[in-house]
Amino acid sequence: MLGIAAIAYVDECLERGYPLRAGINHTLGLDYNEEDNPTTDHYVVIVGRKCDKGTLTYLYWDVGTKRGESADYRFQLIDGYKCSWKRE
Repeated sequence: MLGIAAIAYVDECLERGYPLRAGINHTLGLDYNEEDNPTTDHYVVIVGRKCDKGTLTYLYWDVGTKRGESADYRFQLIDGYKCSWKRE
């Protein structure tokens, strides 16, 4: 499964101390071109990972905003191979 291999690659990079760029689908509620073919329209830099109350999360920097780095920026791992936005 591609998603599991992608998560393994993210984990390997982080274990070696390498941040990595990730393309995400970030529509801001506009839903352009999203039903037939969700697209990568924004990039973030994944910089770390931690376990938060038994849930694995990936920390990222959003380099396309003026806040950039924030402790609130996290992806939550779901079903062992999918990531979802997590905002506190």
